[in-house]
Amino acid sequence: MFSSNVTMPADKVIIEDRNGTIKQYEDFATGSGKPVIRSFCSNCGCSRNSRTPLWPNVVIVKMGMFPRIPEPESEAFSLHRQPWQPEHDGVKS
Repeated sequence: MFSSNVTMPADKVIIEDRNGTIKQYEDFATGSGKPVIRSFCSNCGCSRNSRTPLWPNVVIVKMGMFPRIPEPESEAFSLHRQPWQPEHDGVKS
């Protein structure tokens, strides 16, 4: 239901696949109808990053791989917020 991501300039991201376990899936079941290329570990299934032609110079990196997660600056799909979900002050929707 939730995903914590950071968007980074593609030229600042280097993803090494030392064990050959990172695989990709082209997902067309998206809100925009444009594909999202999702990368994940074929051993454990953990998401690594995503890319979309909507943002060709951006890599969407999954925050779970970092030791510290910063406070959110923005959120997507806020129109779909559930009544029990809190709003975040100062966060762009």
